Amino acid sequence: MVAAINNHLLNYTEQALDWMFDNEYERDQARDFVNHHHVKRWHGEQEIKFCNRTRYTGKRGVPNKLVTYADQPSRTTGELYCVHIQWRSNGARALRRAGVYSVQDLLNVDPHQFWQERLLMKAVNRRELGKQYNMHVAGKGRRRGPWVSYSGKFEYDHDLRTGGWLLRWLAVEKPEWDGEQPATYASTQQVIDAFGKRFNVNRCLEMLNVEHLLPPKG
Repeated sequence: MVAAINNHLLNYTEQALDWMFDNEYERDQARDFVNHHHVKRWHGEQEIKFCNRTRYTGKRGVPNKLVTYADQPSRTTGELYCVHIQWRSNGARALRRAGVYSVQDLLNVDPHQFWQERLLMKAVNRRELGKQYNMHVAGKGRRRGPWVSYSGKFEYDHDLRTGGWLLRWLAVEKPEWDGEQPATYASTQQVIDAFGKRFNVNRCLEMLNVEHLLPPKG
């Protein structure tokens, strides 16, 4: 058996997860959900890249990246409407950090726990994003409550408007798509990459429950 081979060095792995759907619309909705909400821990200076509608959370050669595409059938079942998700680990050091030293370690990986730790989906709270930006970047002063103005019967929520403007601005000025029409609103990862060094972006994020999308518990 492969697991019994000695004196080998693992330096590259791909862990895959396939989601199957009944039609093209459902498949594309799921792909867009991942592209818009997935966040990668310790993304650092890496950038989201798209190539032929495949999303990469980093360039070639980075230690770890998530790859998502939906333009090919499932490799295991042949089903047409498939969102294919891969976690690619490159280099022996990256594998050791994940606790993988041998083929047997790789076979012992718990798929549910593996993807639970890596398939992280978060949504941006627009009002909180605007609030943090107004306080820490625009210099509007620290405060706890909302920043709301009234003109007659009309209410103007400054933080909500700022948050919405930032999401639209990022999508246009720093698009993730190469050579294609940018999205209407920036993805969560874009927000983290753009403002993570300016203020605590975690205050603006809400974790999404995707337990039903993970492999079943062993």
